[in-house]
Amino acid sequence: MARRTQYRCPDCGGTITKVGPVAPETLPCVETCGGTMVQSVGPARRSGCATWPMHSYAAAVHPSQVPEAEAHARSIGIPTSFDKEGEAVFTDPKHRKRYCEAVGLYDRNGGYSDPQRKGPEGNGPSVSRKGRPQRIWDRYPKTFQRIRRA
Repeated sequence: MARRTQYRCPDCGGTITKVGPVAPETLPCVETCGGTMVQSVGPARRSGCATWPMHSYAAAVHPSQVPEAEAHARSIGIPTSFDKEGEAVFTDPKHRKRYCEAVGLYDRNGGYSDPQRKGPEGNGPSVSRKGRPQRIWDRYPKTFQRIRRA
């Protein structure tokens, strides 16, 4: 199956696209610079898929708090590094799930393998003041009162 491969010359900035079943990693530059063109996108990358390690802006801390956050991650048993901007660096999906659930973050639109919402006890739904699982009609009683009467 033919695929497109883009090449870019780091010396002159020239680009070229080749179509073929197997693409070499380097090509001689087609411009007059005489340099070597390299693939601008690696052969193993696919569009639309997550790449690891993942830098998470949502799980970031202030850059001055990076040492404190790394120490906290080690203390809870999930060593996590942070880059210079304070973004959490996750090595794989399991690492992301474990860390996010431990610090109270979750993925609202995720599947079963993504971080899930945890209640105050660490598992299950959030609990209302009355000690029972919070339902939507407990949060919006006037709206559901009209529906029940009808």
